[in-house]
Amino acid sequence: MAIRFTFFDKYPILKGIFEWSLKITIFVLLFLAIYKQVFKNEDIGQMQSYIAARATHHWALLTIVLLLMPFNWLLEAIKWRLLMRPIEVLSYVKALKAVLAGLTFTMFTPNRIGEYGGRFMFIKEPLRATAFQATILGSIAQMVATLGFGLIALVVQSIFFAGFVPIGISAGAVCFIGLLILIFIAYRSELLADLLPKRAWAQSILQKLQVLHAFRSATITGALLLAALRYAVYTLQYVLLLYVFVDARFLSLIGFQKVSLFFLVQTAIPSIALLDLGIRGNLALALFRESGGTELGIITAAFSLWVINLMLPSIFGYLIILWKRWFQGAKSGG
Repeated sequence: MAIRFTFFDKYPILKGIFEWSLKITIFVLLFLAIYKQVFKNEDIGQMQSYIAARATHHWALLTIVLLLMPFNWLLEAIKWRLLMRPIEVLSYVKALKAVLAGLTFTMFTPNRIGEYGGRFMFIKEPLRATAFQATILGSIAQMVATLGFGLIALVVQSIFFAGFVPIGISAGAVCFIGLLILIFIAYRSELLADLLPKRAWAQSILQKLQVLHAFRSATITGALLLAALRYAVYTLQYVLLLYVFVDARFLSLIGFQKVSLFFLVQTAIPSIALLDLGIRGNLALALFRESGGTELGIITAAFSLWVINLMLPSIFGYLIILWKRWFQGAKSGG
C-alpha cells in the first residue's frame, strides 16, 4: 500500500525524486552493512578457504542449511499473516514481501525497529497503528520461544556445570518471570487495567495493548506454535553449521542446548544488524570454545549463519523495496 501525500499532487516531479532518494539511501546503507561485515572483514580470506575445504565433505548439510532459510522466513510470514488477519487479510506472497522488506530495514536500525517500517509499506495507511500492535504480538511470541527454550538451556547448564549454578539460578529466575509476563500480556492483557497504577505512562501502555483484546486465544496459540517452529528451524541451522565447521559433537542434545543458550544471551544484548556479526562472533567464542574446535571454525559458523539468515534475504528484501511504489496522490487508488 503506497503512502498518500497531497503535497505530491501539486509537485508530481518531486514524488519520483523523493522516492528514489529514499531507495538509494537504503541501498547505500545496506551496501555499507554488507561491505563492512564481508569485504572489510580481516578474516574473510581464511573463512572463504575454510568454507571451501569443509564444503567438499559436507555439501549436503550446507545445502540443507540454505534450504531452511526460505522456510524460516516463510514461517515468519505465516505467523505475521495470522496475526494480521483480524486487521487486514493479506496473501501469503504479500506477507512474505513485507517480512523481507522489514528485514532489510533491520540491517541498519537498532533492535530491529526498522522491521515495522518495512512491513507497514504493505499495509493500508489507516490500519498501520493497529498493525503495529499485531506486529508487537508477533515479536512477543518469538521472545516467548527464545525465553522458553533458553530457560531449559539454563537448567541443563546449571545441572551439568556446578560453577554455573549461582548465575544460572538468577538468570533462570529472570527468564521465568519474563516468560510469565509475556504470556500474561499475550493472553490476558485486559487484566492489566486492574494491575497497573493510574499513571499517564501506565495508561499509555494500556492504550497500546488494547488491540490485543481482539485476538482470540487460538490465534495467539497458533502464533506461539509458529514461533517455536521457527526457533527450531534456525537453531537446527546453527547446530548443522557448528557440526560442519567446529566439531561433530554439536550434532547432539548438548549442541542444541548450547545454541539455545547462545540465542538467549544474544537476545539480551542490544545491537544493530550492521554490527551484529561482531557481537555474534565474540559471544560464540565465549560459549562454544570449551566444546572443542578452532576459533576460525566458530567464527566461520557465526559468519555463515549471518550471511544465510540475514544478508541474503535482506538483499531480496531490497529488491522488493526497489520495485515498490511508496507514494501516491490523495485521489489515486491503493
